[in-house]
Amino acid sequence: MTHCPFYVVFCSYTKIVVKGMTRAEMILKVVMSPQDPHQGFVDNCLKLLPETDITEFQKILEMKVCMPSIDNCDDILVNTVISSLMLLSGNSQSLCTSN
Repeated sequence: MTHCPFYVVFCSYTKIVVKGMTRAEMILKVVMSPQDPHQGFVDNCLKLLPETDITEFQKILEMKVCMPSIDNCDDILVNTVISSLMLLSGNSQSLCTSN
């Protein structure tokens, strides 16, 4: 059975949309999850978004900070996240967050 070109393009488009929406859902789950304990938050993020990098994780933290809630991000969470991501990526440099 031969499929018409429209069907092939539609299936490819559908796969791309589903993949993007799944990723967006995982990001929302991370942003909406509680941040205490900090290591649990980091582990949850790495479980739901295993291909995340430090830059993307900083964007997720920024989204979490912008959320109106009692448990906004603090320096301990940021340092825990950065340290964990650096360990996973094999980067041995130390990062300092300054305000």
